[in-house]
Amino acid sequence: MQSAALLGGQGPVTGEVIPKQIGFNCVPQIDVFLENGYTARRDEKWCGRPARILADPAIRVNATAVRVPVFFGHFAGGTPGNPR
Repeated sequence: MQSAALLGGQGPVTGEVIPKQIGFNCVPQIDVFLENGYTARRDEKWCGRPARILADPAIRVNATAVRVPVFFGHFAGGTPGNPR
């Protein structure tokens, strides 16, 4: 709804659940922060997934989840690294 209002020239807009405009913006916090600095569900899920899928517990991942409101689809991106 925010996107439609902004495209229709009715902005700036505010939300009911999140008090800031999220239409055409990125939301860097998508859950509560844990003691280790990650957000509870998304970041930690991404940290463990590659090691589980590739059956290699030595694989380490540093993840940051950012919610990006889009009209269609879903995206997950990553940057591989090699310590050697």
